[in-house]
Amino acid sequence: MELVMSEAEIDPVLIEKIENFVMPLVSSGMPVKWFPFGVRDGRDTEIAFVVKASGRNVNLRTAAGQFRSAVRHVDDPKLSLNAAQREAGAWDFTDEWYQEKKIKSDIEKRLAQLVERIGTLEVQLHRDEQDVQHKARSAASDRRGRGGHERYFSKLSRLRKEATDRGIAWANDWKVSQLQEALGDGANE
Repeated sequence: MELVMSEAEIDPVLIEKIENFVMPLVSSGMPVKWFPFGVRDGRDTEIAFVVKASGRNVNLRTAAGQFRSAVRHVDDPKLSLNAAQREAGAWDFTDEWYQEKKIKSDIEKRLAQLVERIGTLEVQLHRDEQDVQHKARSAASDRRGRGGHERYFSKLSRLRKEATDRGIAWANDWKVSQLQEALGDGANE
């Protein structure tokens, strides 16, 4: 029969680990691995189902139908105190649970990378749209002419051509207003 150690005999680091340990979250009905000897030692394990989780331990029903109460998680430092702590065995998540956790973690990382990439692309798209709009405005400005003087001379040239086409005589020193007057109301666009 193994004697139970007093708190004075327990390593202070172990006491701190025991006090700080938080059992992983588990829910009723969840399949878990049950280690009958309370350690991961390669010996027999069984599949069990969580009946109830409370505080630092769970109640399990094994696949063979046995009920086990006060089963600690295999990482619980209290299991290292003595055999009495391991009497109910220990539990851990199934290999499938760990595989799903890894897959979920990988998916979450990839999703975060995609969200970041989409954000970068949206910023680039917005910049490209601004560049296109700027170029379109610049091209429209070039078609209209730059500054008031170029627009004035473009209009003067158009009115001179129109007057010539209609057979209206005009002088080289005529201004836009004079050409508009000679062409009538239709030229005042």
